[in-house]
Amino acid sequence: MRIKFKTPQEPGAYLHICRADGSWTLCGDKDAEIEKVSFNDAGLGLDRYRIIVQEDGQSALVIRFADLHRHSDYSLMDGMTKVPEMVKRTEYAGALTDHGNMYGFLEHYKAMRKAGKKPILGFEAYQESLKGELEGNHLILLAKNFKGYQNLLKLTSESFDHFYRKPYVTWEMLKKYHEGIIVSSACLGGIIPRTLMNGNMETAEYAIQQFQRLFGEDFYLEIQRHGIKGEEQVNQQILALGKKYGIPVIATTDSHYPAKEDKAAHEVLLCAQTKKIMAEPHFTFEGTGYHMHTSEEMEALFSDIPEVLDNTLRLAEKCNVELKLGEVNLPYYEIPKAYATPMDYFRHLCEEGFQNRFAGKPQLTDPVYKERFDYEMAMIEQMGFASYFIIVWDFINFARKNNVYVGPGRGSAAGSLLAYCIGITDMDPIRFNLLFERFLNPERVSWPDIDTDIEHSGRAKVIDYITKKYGAESVCRIVTFGTMAARMVLKDVARVLGYPTSWANSLAKLVPEEPGMTLVKALDKNPELKEKAANDPDVARVMEVATKLEGNKRHASQHACFDAETLITTETGPKRIVDVQVGEKVLTHMGRYKEVVDFIVTITDIVYTVYCDGKTVKVTGNHPLLVRTRDGLTGWMKVEDLRRWHRLRIMESDGSAYWAQIDKITAEVIENQTMYNLTVADDSSYVAGGIVAHNCGLVIAPGSVSDYLPTSMEKDSETGDRSLTSQVTMTEVEDLSLIKMDLLGLKNLTAIHEVIDPVKRPRDIDTTYEDLPLDDRETYKMLSKGITGGVFQLEGGGMTNNVIIPMLSDIDTLPDSQMHECFERLIAAVALYRPGPMDYIPNYIEGMKDPSTIHYLVPELESILKPTYGVIVYQEQVMQIVQKLAGYTLGRADVVRKAMGKKKHDVMAAEKIVFIHGNKKAYDSGKDKNYAPGCVANGIPEAIAEEIWAQMEKFASYAFNRSHAACYAWLANITAYMSCHWAPEFYCAMMNAFEDVGDKVKGYMALAVRRGIKILPPDINKSSDRCVVEDGCIRLGFHSLAYLDKFSHLIAQEKAKNGPYADFQDFYERLTDFGKKPGKNVLESLIFSGALESFGLNHNQLVSMIPLMEKDYKKSLANRQLGQLTMFSPTEMKIKAPEVKEFTDQYLMEKEKTAIGFYLTKHPVDEFFASGQADGCTPITEIVSDDTKCARMVTTVGLIRDLRTVYTKAKQEEMFLFTAEDRFNEIPCVLFPKYVAANKHRLMNGALVKIVGEFVYDEQRGPQIIVQSLTDPGSSSNGSLASITVTIHNKEEQEEILKFARENPGTVVLKLLAKDKVYQTNRAIRLTPAVLDFLQERFSKVEV
Repeated sequence: MRIKFKTPQEPGAYLHICRADGSWTLCGDKDAEIEKVSFNDAGLGLDRYRIIVQEDGQSALVIRFADLHRHSDYSLMDGMTKVPEMVKRTEYAGALTDHGNMYGFLEHYKAMRKAGKKPILGFEAYQESLKGELEGNHLILLAKNFKGYQNLLKLTSESFDHFYRKPYVTWEMLKKYHEGIIVSSACLGGIIPRTLMNGNMETAEYAIQQFQRLFGEDFYLEIQRHGIKGEEQVNQQILALGKKYGIPVIATTDSHYPAKEDKAAHEVLLCAQTKKIMAEPHFTFEGTGYHMHTSEEMEALFSDIPEVLDNTLRLAEKCNVELKLGEVNLPYYEIPKAYATPMDYFRHLCEEGFQNRFAGKPQLTDPVYKERFDYEMAMIEQMGFASYFIIVWDFINFARKNNVYVGPGRGSAAGSLLAYCIGITDMDPIRFNLLFERFLNPERVSWPDIDTDIEHSGRAKVIDYITKKYGAESVCRIVTFGTMAARMVLKDVARVLGYPTSWANSLAKLVPEEPGMTLVKALDKNPELKEKAANDPDVARVMEVATKLEGNKRHASQHACFDAETLITTETGPKRIVDVQVGEKVLTHMGRYKEVVDFIVTITDIVYTVYCDGKTVKVTGNHPLLVRTRDGLTGWMKVEDLRRWHRLRIMESDGSAYWAQIDKITAEVIENQTMYNLTVADDSSYVAGGIVAHNCGLVIAPGSVSDYLPTSMEKDSETGDRSLTSQVTMTEVEDLSLIKMDLLGLKNLTAIHEVIDPVKRPRDIDTTYEDLPLDDRETYKMLSKGITGGVFQLEGGGMTNNVIIPMLSDIDTLPDSQMHECFERLIAAVALYRPGPMDYIPNYIEGMKDPSTIHYLVPELESILKPTYGVIVYQEQVMQIVQKLAGYTLGRADVVRKAMGKKKHDVMAAEKIVFIHGNKKAYDSGKDKNYAPGCVANGIPEAIAEEIWAQMEKFASYAFNRSHAACYAWLANITAYMSCHWAPEFYCAMMNAFEDVGDKVKGYMALAVRRGIKILPPDINKSSDRCVVEDGCIRLGFHSLAYLDKFSHLIAQEKAKNGPYADFQDFYERLTDFGKKPGKNVLESLIFSGALESFGLNHNQLVSMIPLMEKDYKKSLANRQLGQLTMFSPTEMKIKAPEVKEFTDQYLMEKEKTAIGFYLTKHPVDEFFASGQADGCTPITEIVSDDTKCARMVTTVGLIRDLRTVYTKAKQEEMFLFTAEDRFNEIPCVLFPKYVAANKHRLMNGALVKIVGEFVYDEQRGPQIIVQSLTDPGSSSNGSLASITVTIHNKEEQEEILKFARENPGTVVLKLLAKDKVYQTNRAIRLTPAVLDFLQERFSKVEV
């Protein structure tokens, strides 16, 4: 309905029309009369309606209904309307009622309020039936007032305690939390409409009575008109029941997408959810009209019963919830009774800490420190932040007292002297020029955000302390949402519309891989995509739908889980995961059986199937599996991030394990798929389907978290403790008055901890990592040579070659008095090596090398920019510039810094005027509290001030937080110092720290070897579970060996208890007596790793003894168990090792690699690089470990492995795939048809070749070399590895070996030695350890 009036009004304004004595008046604010209006008011049952003035200023739309039942994209993969679009289309009042959650309620609330519209808070609950069954009944719950909002939080949070496919609200919960709640009977999926649809009026009336008993006049009946069969009959029954029971009936839309024309896109979304295509039968919404309706559409739809529209407005008027956002509710910390207030206790802690930090030092009496101390104390007292600091101090203090290393600081908190005094941070902010105002200031009032780095191995202990101190119900994790990103949404839409996968992948690849990339941006970035979208109807069709769906929420992050049929390796055998009970023991990635402490059930809509080496598991995309990458790194990786070139850890029931390449990964959308997970004590992992799988920030509330925000109730997958997960995001947690604490596990801190202890003991020094010097010339000399491996923040080819080496190029000539500059350069390196700032690294280095090139626009800039050689690097420098040049307070300067960094153009425009001309007028009028004279008043020409502002604007968009950079540079210096002066201990600690998660053992081992540190093989009587330093060398631990996962700690434990192992038999019997009989795989791993060399037998003798020991142990077991005496001495009972000759060197090398994972003793590539012929060649290890992924030409040398012949699809041309390896790493190589003819003769497994080609990095395949040429590297090792020579003595042996070669074809050339003469045959065999074993048994001499 539209009305007209004479008095012009502002378009878009909200006015009212009011009826009195049968006539209507146009009213403004506070119902002030504007003029009388007349129109056809048929159907208007209220005496007051809100109207929206139209563009002409003299007409208006009468708002006839409030939209009370609608879904956003937070109804995951079901709703399509994004919240901003919903708000834009809302005429005035509207609710957000997503399925089973309140994920989007705060975004909706804030956006509606900002738009001057009325938000109504609620959700569409899944309700148990009248009989208590979980059948998916719907119910609309809305908050009438603040109490109702609080009860909504409880209802949605506790519904996750009643989870069956969906979170359910029970009748008991409705009774408990009914106050302040308005209820509507919902769509045809509600209890009442569903029973009416089934013809059960009696049950429907019973349900109405139950709802009325609970909610009284706040219970409404609901009708919709979608043209569904039987719907109108149900509507008429509902209208009749409404009259019978005096219940108002409301009309709703159940909208799931914005506009009518989005129906087709929504259908595609539903198909994407259910993994269907449009051409086959698929789920879709029955009927029509699931879009957001206008008042005029609703008037037309319900013209016969307009009162159902008026009732929505009456209901909306009852809903009035005012959220107090931004207030902070801190958890309660009980201060000692001696102190009256938290501030008193905080002051005591700071004063005591000041004395401890500076006792006997000049700072103790330095007025600068005293002034800063008093200033910060007054500021924290004024802002009321003392309790927050105490809470953070408390858990950091717990960590330190329990020998858990904590980082020097993280973020702007390092700018606080008081935080330094009480040990929250470890960097003196005055010494390092860190600004407190970047952290806190009265002109940018916000709660402090202190993030804490904690050594990874101790993080769980600290979280456990916090949870126990404040209560499990008061501590929760924070939710995140996955979205339909640009590339993926193109693939989803193309698949649903029936296009081939290859076509969809090709189209998706046209979208550039950049952070924040969207389809609209991609059209501008890639002319090819733009041309196809304009001229190819198929591309245009996909792009149109994909653009509508892009950015929709795909899933909320939940616990990773497996499907019900997944077999779990338990101590009693394989079991389906649904059959595993709490208390049972399951096999973990450590190769041991650990207890299940909890069983978790959740729901997903996307199920991934992983196929690997005959194993198959169905799993959620966020479940981590234990993975080995192409470059040999090992760690946990989410399934959704896996690629086919990754290898998974496969583990058998006996603990034996190996790596296998993934065969295939598929994803399938299955609506409401129930999935299962286990929480396992200690190891946080278990073996699922034969594959090893794994089981942040914290919110702390003063009471139950669900008193303040909606939560889901889950278990902590790492610790097994009960925890909560918020339904709102990190920033929304803060809006809703709770604080978050980021406790970040840092493996480098674990490594630092592991270095300090072994360094202190033998050197008899008492040091901590804080004591290490920041100006050690030897350390910086090492870095200047590019030795950065393992150094925190500095390792990697890009950082090393482009930043560190040039920055420290003058280290040999830098005077001692300027050595402190080196640490400043490290701070700058951390800040500059990021996209954006990287462009200015050359300017920084140029100014460093030649200060005469630095130009300061005004002399006042020199003191600020001199430490960074004229380049604005830090946010704090922007603050100092506006303070010094324009007279800003540092508090207001931080406002400018933030506005520039966040590109707040309105704030920047206003502050630019103040920066140049000052704020005298605003100051004199009292509008501004502090006077800033501006640049011009301070003698700086306006044009120069304009130029300085422009420079700041440009640099501030990327400038880095100096406090954060300084803290991380300090950790970089600590690890660099350790690498320089305690290299064996450092690399050993890094190898241990990254052993299981994110393992970089081979990389660090290669670096250690390159620096002359010898890597010793494991030794049965010297090694422990992990790597240790021994006489300046690194001794490998048992844990790093194949198949030793569950035995490594047992070997060390038995040795510690009963002394060294005397011999192989003693070892075998003691371990078997211990209850853990070592299998053949375990024993051979120990043998070929070199761990048993101290027993004085060769490898073949040790292998030969295995069956003898097993047989003897079984034979004598009964006697030994009964304790029977024997007439023989222990020596006489010993098994005598067979007299057999040693295996060949080549065989031992291969077996050593199998046992340890690399060649420890020697490798042909090492011989080549040691020969002096390696000029221009880059080791494979360096190529793979370089973090630069750009394509480039490389020359390297490697051993050919896994050679395969394939054929092109089009022309069936021959091409080859193989892996090139060196001692520690490998890289896939491809030889395309055009290069085959010139290089084919070099292709043999085991051949040592020089490779020239293009290094490329593919998202799916990872790193590889596109080979252009293979040549002889000139090493004598090449020939011996490409052939095998077998000695024969007669014709029978000749025929036997040739027949064997025919049956085992391969690429290693077969040569025959007869009567001292070598004959090359036309045969080549496949050389494996088994083949070597056979040949050595059958023929007198075999040489490889």
